[in-house]
Amino acid sequence: MRNLFVLFLFAFTLTATVYAQEYEPNWGEVIEINTNNCGRISGSPTWSPDGTMLAFSTSRNGIWTVDVDGGSPTLVYNSGYGEIHEWPCFTPDEAEVTLSVLYSEMNTSGPEGSLSKIVSADVATGESREITTGRFPSWSPSGRYLCHTKRYYPGEQDGDELIVYDTVTETETTLATTTSSNAFYSPTFFPDESEIIYSHSFEGAMKLYRIPVTGGEPEEIVVKDTDGNQYICGFPQVHPDGIHMVGGGRIPKSNLRLLWVNINTGTCTPLTPEEEDYSAQYPALSPDGMRVSFKFRDPSMESSDPSEYHILELDESLFDDGGLGTAVEEVTPATFPTLASYPNPFNPTTNISFTVPGAGFTELAVYNMAGQRIRTLVAGELSPGVHNVVWDGRNDSGNPVSSGIFVSRLVTGDNVVTNRMTIVK
Repeated sequence: MRNLFVLFLFAFTLTATVYAQEYEPNWGEVIEINTNNCGRISGSPTWSPDGTMLAFSTSRNGIWTVDVDGGSPTLVYNSGYGEIHEWPCFTPDEAEVTLSVLYSEMNTSGPEGSLSKIVSADVATGESREITTGRFPSWSPSGRYLCHTKRYYPGEQDGDELIVYDTVTETETTLATTTSSNAFYSPTFFPDESEIIYSHSFEGAMKLYRIPVTGGEPEEIVVKDTDGNQYICGFPQVHPDGIHMVGGGRIPKSNLRLLWVNINTGTCTPLTPEEEDYSAQYPALSPDGMRVSFKFRDPSMESSDPSEYHILELDESLFDDGGLGTAVEEVTPATFPTLASYPNPFNPTTNISFTVPGAGFTELAVYNMAGQRIRTLVAGELSPGVHNVVWDGRNDSGNPVSSGIFVSRLVTGDNVVTNRMTIVK
């Protein structure tokens, strides 16, 4: 009888309609970074995979790292020659910082007519390697794919390209193209590496699109709040749960704000307040998905003053389908399964979120790196849609597992999806 009750409780947990509590927008806390040696920060700091460091570019042409709590930065890479370094991101193994470098001779183009190259620099030694030509680099969680944009010198080729580079096959796939008056920005991977979200500057407006990694027709994500106000939104960062994202956006005649967006519905919750002449932009999510770093400016700052950089803690109520009072069951089911976990790394528990495209038998299990099954979390018939289950870091015998990397494996129908998780104790 007790087992029947547990099964009933588990099924109810997976399918229950959950509504969010109200979220209170705020500015977070300032990161105290000593920029005396490195110069003014451009863009916004991005996180290391373990969540302990931030990487950023500066006006003095260099890529630096700093502790997430602030302090004095350390120089990682500077090629010199007057080249502009921008949009850094860590490789998934944390060994390198990847960035785009604009060619110093702007009157002449680089290889194949491009205006910039993508370089990866060793965090420990500063040694660098050139990967390809392009801009706005973004690694997939496994490190297999590198998505980036490519802009060409006028006359060489018209417009931008959105490209995925496969490091295993060493091939590039062009996912989308645009004309010279428009541009692509900030691609970001879903945690299962099935899709990419990117910004598209189109006829003076910033739009969001999602597209499969294998190519296909882009789908626009129209961002609106619960009152129906439509937002211009850009610079997306997909959350580890694969359901939400953060971005920078605004409605006409309002300040730039950070937005929490339900990717499936497009409905958003502003994360920062609506205050005249205040702005928040260039968000970057922490690897556990619970904090956001961003660039901040207020009316007291002169145009020549450096910006501040803040970290905002995400309220857990936002994860109840974006904090928008939208039932999980009402989200349109995906046409393919997805699998993600947050926080990741974690201790001692993590929430595993997954989608089931069609009704049928579904199995979700956890394996160690030796390929041994250590915990079965789901094994039964599930309805289509989004489901969540918590793994407490224990095996089927109820014993805590040791620190390390584990793989969750979702099997539904003929589809198999995996996701790596790290326990840190």
